[in-house]
Amino acid sequence: MKEKIKRWFSWLWKKFLGKKEIKKLSNEEFKLLVGTLSFTYRQFCFNKIGHKKIDDKPWENFKDIWSHILISWRHYYLINLAKIFDKKSYNTRNGKKITLSIFRAIPKSKFSADDKETIKKIMRVRNEMLAHLEAEKVLQGKRNEEAYGLDFEGKQIESLIGNTFKLLNQIRWDYGFPYELNQRQQKNDAEKEFDKWYKVFKEAQ
Repeated sequence: MKEKIKRWFSWLWKKFLGKKEIKKLSNEEFKLLVGTLSFTYRQFCFNKIGHKKIDDKPWENFKDIWSHILISWRHYYLINLAKIFDKKSYNTRNGKKITLSIFRAIPKSKFSADDKETIKKIMRVRNEMLAHLEAEKVLQGKRNEEAYGLDFEGKQIESLIGNTFKLLNQIRWDYGFPYELNQRQQKNDAEKEFDKWYKVFKEAQ
């Protein structure tokens, strides 16, 4: 009797709760993912450029505004990167939900050990700092980059995004996507856009 129950539960798990093969991204999903990653990289660039302007007079004169702007950029790109590099699906009471995960297009094995480590750190930041306020971390004051070994404006994230662009470029034609993802060009565009509206702060002094 126990063996029958065991087999029944095993069948039930495989049928309704077990792992099922997640379909690869559709062409439209691929386009959305690429657009999200590109926009996220632009927010990363804005945040990085903005932190370099901290010693400028426009920063000093509009400190309260700039503080909110920089926090918004940082939170936006971190939470979006966590979504992009999230698992392919998650279970809810209403069944399995499929995500717009990069891993539906590129196997995790294609990423370097360093990039995988950066992804882990981003997920920790998302879980402990952005999506939740983990009490122990907050009380210890461990809610900054030092606590996670992640430079929020540094090479780790820049490298992860750059390498992801390269991997997406290798498969873009499989999804009928004709545009090459050029990290340098996107960075230059972000710098030009930043300078345009930063000029407004300079003129307002």
